[in-house]
Amino acid sequence: MGRKNHRYKKKKNQETAYDGANPKQPYQVDFTSKTVEQGNFKMEAYYALQGMHDYRFNDEGTLVACETAEEKNAERLRWRQAISTILPASFRTAYDISEPLKEKLESELEALITNQKKEAAATKEENEKEVTSTPDNTEIVKKLSFLPHAYQLNTDRKFIRKDPTMKKLHNWLRQQTDSGFITRQETVSMVPPVVLAPQPDDIILDMCAAPGSKTCQILEKLSVKGAMIANDSSSQRACMLVSQLRRIMHNNPVVMVTSCDAQFFPQTLMFDRILTDVPCSGDGTSRKNIGIWKNWNQLGALALHNLQLDIAWKGVALLKAGGYMCYSTCSHNPIENEAVVAELLRRSNGSLELVDTPLEGFKVRPGITTWKVLAEEKSNRQMKDEAKKNNAKMRQRRADWEQKEKEKTAAAEGNGKAVKNENLDNVLESTGETEVSEGSMDADAADDGMPDFTTPRPKFVPPVSWDEESLIQLAQEAGLMHFKTLDDVPKNALRKRIKSSCFPPTDEEVTTMHLEKCIRCLPQDNDTGGFFVALLKKTASISRRETKCADRSSADGDNDKSAADVASDDGPAAKKMKPNGDQEDETTDSAMVTGETESNGEDNPPKEQRSIKRNFVSNSKGRKHTDLGRDDFVPVDLSVFESMREYYGFTDSFPQEQYMARAGGAAKVIHYLGKSVKDNFIDAGLQKRVTIIGSGVKGFVRNTNKDTTAPYRISQEGIHFLLPHMTKRKVAIEEADFLACMAGDGKTILLATFSDAFNAIVQPLSSGPFVATLKGYESNNMYARKLALVMWRCRNEAVNCLVNKTEVESMKSKVASLKEEGESLG
Repeated sequence: MGRKNHRYKKKKNQETAYDGANPKQPYQVDFTSKTVEQGNFKMEAYYALQGMHDYRFNDEGTLVACETAEEKNAERLRWRQAISTILPASFRTAYDISEPLKEKLESELEALITNQKKEAAATKEENEKEVTSTPDNTEIVKKLSFLPHAYQLNTDRKFIRKDPTMKKLHNWLRQQTDSGFITRQETVSMVPPVVLAPQPDDIILDMCAAPGSKTCQILEKLSVKGAMIANDSSSQRACMLVSQLRRIMHNNPVVMVTSCDAQFFPQTLMFDRILTDVPCSGDGTSRKNIGIWKNWNQLGALALHNLQLDIAWKGVALLKAGGYMCYSTCSHNPIENEAVVAELLRRSNGSLELVDTPLEGFKVRPGITTWKVLAEEKSNRQMKDEAKKNNAKMRQRRADWEQKEKEKTAAAEGNGKAVKNENLDNVLESTGETEVSEGSMDADAADDGMPDFTTPRPKFVPPVSWDEESLIQLAQEAGLMHFKTLDDVPKNALRKRIKSSCFPPTDEEVTTMHLEKCIRCLPQDNDTGGFFVALLKKTASISRRETKCADRSSADGDNDKSAADVASDDGPAAKKMKPNGDQEDETTDSAMVTGETESNGEDNPPKEQRSIKRNFVSNSKGRKHTDLGRDDFVPVDLSVFESMREYYGFTDSFPQEQYMARAGGAAKVIHYLGKSVKDNFIDAGLQKRVTIIGSGVKGFVRNTNKDTTAPYRISQEGIHFLLPHMTKRKVAIEEADFLACMAGDGKTILLATFSDAFNAIVQPLSSGPFVATLKGYESNNMYARKLALVMWRCRNEAVNCLVNKTEVESMKSKVASLKEEGESLG
């Protein structure tokens, strides 16, 4: 990492550079547009050879083949144009909110858009010049057809945040996001959950869940009978996932967040549906990740291929017969996409099949059935070293040496002496340069990760014929080697990366695999990012023996062992996990494996099927989380509920067994877990095998106020699961009083503020917590509307609302939506 340079300030998409002629005078350079304009010869040559531009959508919206070289180049230019522009922001309305509230949100959105257009027109007329705001005849927001109540804007989040005419729309989006009514999510990111099509009672696994937008989309479809595990290999990302779920899914107790390397997830249970959104090279995100344009190489995809295959194959092993698994990446690369899916089908020996995934009104392309295997001649290290030697800083140093040596030579000649240019010779020899060109960028500024625009880079020039031979030649000019078969790959470091599974299927396999049922989302088709999605159905069970044989026999392309020999081998050693989640290339010690070792009836499962339970979880600063991941969920001591039963009047139906605490001393928080989570995950012993980051919702929080006899107060987060079982300290109030409860902004509110009816039922209560519900929504079948507040009866004639500001705003929006629909509010 280069040292920091304080002479310029970096900004998003636009940074300050320095003029070589006058380094003290900065000028603004849009690095985003310049980087894209330069392009990446290697990436463009690679995808041209893979046939990305061989098809196009015609004016009728039908996918047709590009017949001529001109049509292929035109399609390439459409792709270039799409990925060189900003990525439009998009969002969706939560599936599980009421229809009246959805309609209210849509009405507010339409009003804001209309107002924004008027303000933009007024600004344009006032300034008598073009402004960056959206013109009147442009559609600001469009509905997405494949998902109800989902929308895509025609501009990015940065523009919405910066443009003054968009201020009201931006504030509305932020408020509804904080309330959990909408979720900002990239359009193509919404596709995998739609394809997976979760059912209300499903048991679901999200193997690589963070940051959690897809997880939330799936959770919205689950009922209390369903359950979901959201897993991520990084404990830090898993902790962020917990926060994300709490923000969006305020009251969903049917999810459990775990931290485990997905390829080693224990087989303690089987799942109905699995989402496998694996780590990938991410070149489909080039519209928002400008580094893709500068740093793309094929070695990244080859390095990830084996990991993706391991994760996906573990998903197959965890899937029930008749279940579905969705495999997805944000990459265009067939090595990460169709090659992985083809190998899964090959290993399953007929127990997996691809399923059609139609998306109404959304343009998608079929998966490809053949592709080329290419790789760089140089390793990543060699390419980085070469780039470092030829960056602006090193070229400037060489130019300085040349200038100094010229001055020395001139001075020596004036004195009649001969001087050998040893220093310059050494510099040129060490850098491999034979010529030195003047650099125009300041040397120090160029060493801080800034794009180097002074170094000429080759640009992709489309061939005249677009035939395969010409495209292969272009790829070779870009530094890529083409391998027709595995035997062509040299037995060096490349053979460790390129496996037999990287190569396309045979003609016979093509007819049975139906890879065309996979879907590809290209940026130019729907003005989105790039994505790949495949839906696989497990038609029959795969035995443990078949799983092991297929896994090991396919691990190396040159493996010539028989299935019987492979079955008798010991499994590969699991990687040893550091407490912070990093991996060490060491054999796992048996003492590192915590908990029981049984798996599906076996007393001693292979090491590759064991998972490592970490002792604690660290945050981004390396500090230990004391409330996440360290302790298991355990039943609450019966004595804890004895006094609360009397205080809150719990009925016999109160599900005490679903309220659990984290082990390790007196519990500060008692969590409410869905019955399906407890039955399928906790009781199955999952937490003995993996680290549980979090689960359920807060039901009770330990009370430190000595003015009440209740040892725990009710938490707003889990109030709606507790209300049906309460017979005491629960009051139903009118709308005016309900709104008045939320007007205190965290401060106490005098009882004189409320109506006589409110005072009549609240004054007799002793000091302590109570629940106020909106009148008309206090019966069991109306609790789902979540119109209840946790309050505190103070010693003096006052009350306090124990609800955070975001939840208060959410509650006000709900009440307003009900009023507009004319529902009875008391």
